[in-house]
Parts: sequence; C-alpha cells; structure tokens
Amino acid sequence: MRASIEVADIFRAAGSAYRAAHAGHLSFAQLKVMSAIENCRTAALGGHVEACEDCGQWRIAYNSCRNRHCPKCQGAAARTWLAEREADLLPVGYFHVVFTLPAAIADIAFQNKALVTGSVEFEGVLFKTVMDYVGAEGTEVTAIALNDYRTAIPSEDYEKYGVILALKWDKQYMPISDKGPLFVVYPYDSAPELQSQKFYARSIWQLTRLIVK
Repeated sequence: MRASIEVADIFRAAGSAYRAAHAGHLSFAQLKVMSAIENCRTAALGGHVEACEDCGQWRIAYNSCRNRHCPKCQGAAARTWLAEREADLLPVGYFHVVFTLPAAIADIAFQNKALVTGSVEFEGVLFKTVMDYVGAEGTEVTAIALNDYRTAIPSEDYEKYGVILALKWDKQYMPISDKGPLFVVYPYDSAPELQSQKFYARSIWQLTRLIVK
C-alpha cells in the first residue's frame, strides 16, 4: 500500500525552491541524491512493460534510481539489516559513540594498522545502563580483564561521561584475541580531561568481571 506522502513527493514539490534558496551551499553529492529520489520510478529514468501471458494484461513499470539514500529503493534492505542487528541486542539501552583515536593509545594503533588512518567506531551499551539494570549500588567498580589486569572506575565516570561497554569495533564483534569480548571505552573527544593517562588506564579490554564496591 502506497504511503500517503513520501520523501520523493516532498522533493518534487519543494526541491526546486529549496535548491534555489540554498544555492552554493549544497554539495554535488547532495544534489545528485535529491535528483535521484525525485526521478525514482518516473518516466525520467525510463521503464519497461510487464505483461501477463495468461490474461494479456500489461502495465508500464518505471525504473528505480537504486541510489543507496533512496528510502523506496533501499527500504526493504534497511529493514532486513535492522532486524538482524536487533536480534544481536541485549535487553538494555544502547549508546553509539564515534571518536578520534587519541595519540597516547599508540600501542593499539601499532597492532591495528587500520586505526592509524584516524578514527574508529565502537558500539555497545552504556556502562551506566548496565549498572542500573542490575541494580548496582556503590561508588566504585573494579573492572577485571582476562589476564587479571584490574582497574578502578569511579561511579562518577559513567554518571558524567558516556562510558560504554563496547561489543563492536568498526562494526565487527571483538574476539578475545583482539580486545574482546568487551572493551570499556570513554568518549575521549567529548571532553579534554578524558585525554589523559588516568582515563586511558581505565579503558580496560578483554573485560570479564565487574565488582561493585
């Protein structure tokens, strides 16, 4: 069933005026996306004839733009992808964080050459959400790694900052051999004070246990 109004309808109705009002401020890529969505499944992109061999009924079907930003072309694929990702989730709220890798974590960059290019992306659940979910009370959490390395994380850290328990690194689950299964990650770019050895030391990986005190 066709939706009452689509993005393409909005672009066709107001796209020309919007582009005129923002002339010089829209990139070529943005203009290309707008044009693709506006022309998607219209005569502008051509079409083909579909016919029934039994009854002889036929209809004209216009070609789609196949642009990855088009909600009509990529809607089904997006819904499938979201359903697969939702199946991976724990029953808690999640927080998405993207930041530039601090220079001080040079050893990680050395072992993972792809990180030297600049930024990395971690995905996981907020540390605070986990603490609230289990009803943890205390002023400090001792985080213990697989090799028995320990670090103390004050509760004010995850109350104040968006500290996460990362499950994925650049959209890939982290194996034990590469910092997994969990990595405590601070949003270093969000506050200058986080870019210090004190907080780097609290970013423990291969996390196995949390002890609330």
